Amino acid sequence: MKKVFLMTAILLLAACVQQNEVKPVINLPQEQMVKSTYAPVYQATQQTYYGRVNQHFNVDSFVHGVIDWFNGKYKQPISELKHQLYEQGKGFDAYIYDYYSGIIFAADLQTNFQRLNCWQQVDIPTLEQAIYDALRDMKNQTPSHNRSWLDQSSEQFARQCLS
Repeated sequence: MKKVFLMTAILLLAACVQQNEVKPVINLPQEQMVKSTYAPVYQATQQTYYGRVNQHFNVDSFVHGVIDWFNGKYKQPISELKHQLYEQGKGFDAYIYDYYSGIIFAADLQTNFQRLNCWQQVDIPTLEQAIYDALRDMKNQTPSHNRSWLDQSSEQFARQCLS
C-alpha cells in the first residue's frame, strides 16, 4: 500500500513540475518578425536599460506592461503614471514597478517613433518581441544577435522612415 501511495505521489509531483515550465511571454515565429522593426527596437531597449537589468529585474512583468500598452488596456495618462512611479514610487513591489515601467517605456517609444514619422513602419508584434529579447539577453548576459546585422537593419529602418 505504501509503495502505491509513494508511486502515485511521485507521478503527481512529476506532472505538476512539467506543467510549471516557464513559457515565454511572447514567442513570435522567426518568419513573422520584421527585421527592420526588430533591430532598432532591440538596440533602443538595450541602450535604455543598459546597467539597469539584473537578476532581480522582472522581464516578464515589464513586457506584460508593454503588451498591455499596445493593446490599449492602460487608460491613465502616462504623465500621471510617471509621477506615481518615479516621484511617489515607494511602496510598489518590484513586479508592479517593472510592469508600470514597461507601460512607460512602450508609450515613450511610440511617441519617439511618431515624432520621427516612423510609427507607420513599426510592426507591433515584432516590437514586443524585440523588447522581450533585448531584456532577456541583458538579464542572461548573452547577446543573441550580430552587431553588424542589428546596425544594418536599423539603417534600413531609418531609410524607410525618410522615404
